[in-house]
Amino acid sequence: MRPMNKNPMSRHQVLSLVAAWATAYAASAHASAAFCFDRDDTLGTQVAKTPIEAQKRLASAEGRHWILERIAMHKGHESKCESGEIWTLHASGKVTITKCEEGRVHEKQAEWSVTKKDQLDLMFLLRHGDVVEHFVLVFANRKDGDERDEFRLRIRKATTVDPTLDMVFIYDPDFEGP
Repeated sequence: MRPMNKNPMSRHQVLSLVAAWATAYAASAHASAAFCFDRDDTLGTQVAKTPIEAQKRLASAEGRHWILERIAMHKGHESKCESGEIWTLHASGKVTITKCEEGRVHEKQAEWSVTKKDQLDLMFLLRHGDVVEHFVLVFANRKDGDERDEFRLRIRKATTVDPTLDMVFIYDPDFEGP
């Protein structure tokens, strides 16, 4: 028979240790993610670190179509869409969101900008009138010679138990637009 532990930890002590471990784990995961996206070694250039660099990469001078999901259209006497969403980011700070809803393609206008949250995170702000949505902006590394680009708008949840959601956008220079 095993002897009982004479100094068992209280429930409070166990929860404190678990909370400390979770905080340390989250901080190391955040630092690792920042390290992965800190430098684009495949191109030998720095990934956008300032809001201005990020805005240039997202919109360029003439604007860019970013594909969240290609719009799938049905052919026939009535053109209907099945799904899809494309964001067109303009250098002026305007965004056109083209989305398939209820079988029809709808366009919404909004405003966008990029700000710096802290040393590691760039924030993408999307304004619909008085409503402002906040996303963490993460660029993916591009492969050498590939003109396609990718970024993610990350929605962080309030607790570490809730999943982090990413919307992945792809820029394809051959795409003509919605």
